[in-house]
Amino acid sequence: MEDERLAVLGRDQVADSRNAFRGNDARELKELNQQLEQRVAERTAALTEANTALERALGEVERLKDRLQRENRYLQDEIRSQHNFTEMIGEHSGLEEVMGHLNRVAATDTSVLILGETGTGKELIARAIHDRSPRAARPLVKVNCAALPGELIESEFFGHEKGAFTGATAQRKGRFELAHGGTIFLDEVGELSAQAQAQAKLLRVLQEQTFERVGGTKSLHTDIRGIAATNRDLSAMVAEGKFRAGLFYRLNVFPILVPPLRERRGDIEHLATFFLNGFVRKLGKPIARRFPDALARLERYPWPGNVRELQNVIERAAILAQDSELEIDDAMLGQHIGMQPSATTGKHPRRCQSCAHSRRSGAVRRQDRGPERCGRRARRQAEYAPLSPQEARDRENRGRASLASSGREILAGRLNLETAVDRFVWPASDWFADGFEETRD
Repeated sequence: MEDERLAVLGRDQVADSRNAFRGNDARELKELNQQLEQRVAERTAALTEANTALERALGEVERLKDRLQRENRYLQDEIRSQHNFTEMIGEHSGLEEVMGHLNRVAATDTSVLILGETGTGKELIARAIHDRSPRAARPLVKVNCAALPGELIESEFFGHEKGAFTGATAQRKGRFELAHGGTIFLDEVGELSAQAQAQAKLLRVLQEQTFERVGGTKSLHTDIRGIAATNRDLSAMVAEGKFRAGLFYRLNVFPILVPPLRERRGDIEHLATFFLNGFVRKLGKPIARRFPDALARLERYPWPGNVRELQNVIERAAILAQDSELEIDDAMLGQHIGMQPSATTGKHPRRCQSCAHSRRSGAVRRQDRGPERCGRRARRQAEYAPLSPQEARDRENRGRASLASSGREILAGRLNLETAVDRFVWPASDWFADGFEETRD
C-alpha cells in the first residue's frame, strides 16, 4: 500500500515538472514568434518599397524608350528632309550626268566610289543612292575615316570583345555589324593611307563579307553594300604605294565624279536662292529673294569650299542682314583674299599676294604685319620658332600621345554608355538589324 502511494506521488511530481517545462518552452516560442513576425514585417516593408522603386524605374525606362524611339523616327525624318534626293539643285550638264549614273547604279549592290572636292555634296549622293536602293528600309551607317585615331580604326569598323584592350569592359558591335542588311558609307576613305593593316581587313570584309571582332575568334558574316567617298586621287596614291591597289579596285567598281561649284556657275543662283529660302524661314527675316548685286559677287568667286561654303556664306549674310536686302562683301568670301584659289584652275597660289607668305615654306617677310595675316600655318611657325628641332619634335610627340590618350578615354566612356543602355533599356542592335549570323571558320 505504501509502495502504491509513493508511485502515485512520483507520477504527480513528474507531471508537474513536465508542465513546468512546457510553460517555459511556450514563453520562449512566443517570444521567438514575435521576433520572427517583426522581421517578416520589416522584410515585407523593404521588399514592398523596393518593388515600388523598381516599378517606378521600369516606368521611367519605358518612357525613355518611347521617347528615344520617337526621337529616332524624328531624326530619320529630318535626315531624309535634309538629304532629299529631289532637292538636289542644279541644271549643269555635269550634275545631270551624275544623277543619271546615280539612278542606274542605285538599284544594284555594286560598290560605288564618289570622287570630288570638299563640299561638293558627296554624302548627299551616297544617301541618294541608298534611298533609291532595295536596302532603303535598312540603315545607312556612315564612317568618317578621317576622324578615327589609328589605334581605334579596327574597333570602330569591326567591333571588339570584352577585354580585347584597356577600356573594353563589354562587347561592342562595329559599324559593319550595325550596317547588316543596309549600306555602309566610308567617307574620306583616302585618309586610311597610313593604316595598311586596316586597309587589308577592309578589303576582306568588302570582298568576302566576313570579319572578326578585335580580340575575337569567330568569323562573322554581314550583308552590306559599300559606298566610299574621297577628295584625294586614289590612283596616284596607289602608284606611290600609299593605298592598297586591291582595295582601290574593289571600291572603284562604279566611280561617280561630282563637279566642283566653280564649273557649274549657272547653278549658283539656284543654290543660293534655295539656301536663302531655308534661312529666311528659320530666322523669320523678311529678306528679298532677289539679290542681283550679291549674286554677281557670288558668281565671280571661285568657291574653294564649293556648295558647303556657299551655304555658310548665305547663312552668314542672312544673319547680318539689317533690312530686306541681302549684302555680301569680300570679308564673307574668304578670310584671306590673297590666298584665294584661281577662278580657272581652282588651285591656291604658292605665295600670298598681300604679304608674300609661301604656302610651302611658311616664310613671312619681316616688313609685313606678321604671322597673324597668314593664318594658322604662320601662327604655328611663330609658336615653334623659339624651340630647337629636338624640342619641337618632343612637343609634337607629346601632342600626339595626348590625342591618343583622349581618344582612348572617349572610347571607354562611350563603351560604358552603350553597356548601360544595353543593360537597362534594350540592345543597341535592335535599332539597326533584326538579327546577325555568326559562323565558325
